[in-house]
Amino acid sequence: MFKTEKLTQWQFVIIICVSVLGTEVFNIAAFPAHYAKQDAWISILLAPITSIWCVLVSTTLASRYPNMTIIEYSRSILGRWISLLVKAYYFCFLFVYTTVISKVITDLVAVISHQFTPHVVLLFMLFIVCGIAAWCGIGVIGRSGEIIFPIIIFIAFLIFVISMRDWNVTYLKPVAESGLLSIIRGASVPSGWLGETILIAFLIPFMNKPSHARKASLYSTVIITIFMLKTVLICTLIEGPLVSKFPFPYGALIRYISLGDVLERLDPVFFSNLDFSRFSKVGHIPLCFLSLCQSD
Repeated sequence: MFKTEKLTQWQFVIIICVSVLGTEVFNIAAFPAHYAKQDAWISILLAPITSIWCVLVSTTLASRYPNMTIIEYSRSILGRWISLLVKAYYFCFLFVYTTVISKVITDLVAVISHQFTPHVVLLFMLFIVCGIAAWCGIGVIGRSGEIIFPIIIFIAFLIFVISMRDWNVTYLKPVAESGLLSIIRGASVPSGWLGETILIAFLIPFMNKPSHARKASLYSTVIITIFMLKTVLICTLIEGPLVSKFPFPYGALIRYISLGDVLERLDPVFFSNLDFSRFSKVGHIPLCFLSLCQSD
C-alpha cells in the first residue's frame, strides 16, 4: 500500500534502531547480569552475531528479489503452499512481538508515572498513536524518527556524562570470573533482541536506494550495540550486584544520579515517581541504593 513512499538511508537506520531499542534499553542490563554478573558487558559484545547474520541473509535475498518483501519472495523460493508456513510464522512473530512490546511499554509507564491508571487505558492510548502513525505511512514514521532520535541520543549522552561521578570500577572486577558459558548465556537475550533486525526484510523495498541496505543495516547494528553496551556498563558501574534485581535498571540509575550538589533527583526530567519499594528486602544492596529506597 505504501510502497510509493521511500525512506532515506538515515530514516531506515533510525527505524531499525528505535524498533530494537524502544523498550529494551530500560531493562537490557538485567538479563545478561543475571548470568554473567559483572561480565554482562562482555555478553553484549557477543550479542551482535545474530544481527549480522540476519543482515547478511536479508540483504542478499533482497538483492536477488528487488522490490519484494520477505513475504513476497518466500513464495518464489518455496512455492505457494510452503510459503504459507513462512507467512504464518511471521504473522505469529509480529503478533507476539507487538503483544510483548505493548506489555513492556504499559508496565514501564505504569511504574514510572501512572500507577493507578488501568493497563487497558494505557494500551488503548498506545494503539491509537501507533494506528495513526501506521495510517499516515512509513514516510511519516521515518520523518518523525529524524526529529526524535537526535533527542534520544542527546539524553543518553547527558545521562552518561552525569553518571560518571558515581562510577565504581571495582564493580567490574574480576573480569571473566563467571566463565565463558555464563557469558554466552548472558548474551542469549540481547542477541535475540538484536535478531529483531530481521525487520529490515520488510523495510528494504521502501528504501530510495536499496543497494545501500546492507551498509545501513550494519550501521544500525553498531549503533544498537553501542547503546546497549553503554547502558549495561553504566548500570554495572553504579548499581553493582543490584543490576539483576531491578526490572528496569536504567530507570533506577536515572533516579540515583545527580549533578554535583546543585541538582539531585534528576529523574523528574526523564521519568516521574519511580517506585522501588518492592526491592527494599533485597539482600546485599549497595549502601547508596539502600538509603535511596529507605528515603521513600
